[in-house]
Amino acid sequence: MRRIVLFLLCLLPLALGAAPATRVVALAPSLAELVYALDAGPRLVGRTLHSETPEAVRTLPVVGPYFRPDIERIMALRPDLCLAIRDGTPQATVRRLRQLGVPVLELAPETFEGLAETLLCLGHALGVEAKAERAVTLLRDRLAAMDRQIRSIPENARPVVLLQVQALPPMFAGADTFCGDLIRRAGGRNPLSGPLPYPLLDVEDVLALRPDVILIPDMVRADEAQALWRRFPAIPAVRHGRIHVVSADVFNQPTLRSLDALETLHALLYPPKESSTSTGGPALTMSSAPGGMQSVTKTN
Repeated sequence: MRRIVLFLLCLLPLALGAAPATRVVALAPSLAELVYALDAGPRLVGRTLHSETPEAVRTLPVVGPYFRPDIERIMALRPDLCLAIRDGTPQATVRRLRQLGVPVLELAPETFEGLAETLLCLGHALGVEAKAERAVTLLRDRLAAMDRQIRSIPENARPVVLLQVQALPPMFAGADTFCGDLIRRAGGRNPLSGPLPYPLLDVEDVLALRPDVILIPDMVRADEAQALWRRFPAIPAVRHGRIHVVSADVFNQPTLRSLDALETLHALLYPPKESSTSTGGPALTMSSAPGGMQSVTKTN
């Protein structure tokens, strides 16, 4: 039943019986990357700022930033489909494009299961259903393997993890976000289960939460963030040297490379005992990603 509902939702913004889209504008970096992951990159004619993976996407025209796409630039590309994030792309942009006759497919990769549904919807819209099904099978197989690894770890034995998305003032990913799902599936506990998806926390809040691990994506002025927390050795993550600078491109974007982020994060949360007490300098963990891409995690 869920798959039937999903199929119908994919059809809503598109004309019944219409041919697969051939001139697509991706209004989020993650959606552009997913189109390439389905070997449909030649269909893309436009992207938003900071769409940089894979390298081929960088040659496409930019239609503005993710949070404020430019309608005129989009229309100049004569798209037959725009791809949007349901809770990210401005609704005013979505409404205006539809008023101008451009179909907009709103997708919701807010969890790993939402990422699977997004792939299936893209597969239908682009006429590459078989490739989407294969990608989803790979996704679910690797998720199942991770589930087996963490199944035996009691909830109260799992480390408390905060993922910072803004340096100053400090802002963190809540439990009901893609990053929150990443933390949970890797075997961590995200204590930020309140109504705000990305709450601002002051130092006293972080001291009270006592995180065992703090993750800082490399796009959020990581040096300043690290310097702030290192002033407070009462925080377990500081005291035990478990502040990790990670690749924002890999950890923050819901794509197939998120599976690499999941496995890398699990290794950071549950290091071999001999590694957890080492006092050496930063270590780099390289992992292969779909399409030959590489993700880098810096551990401090």
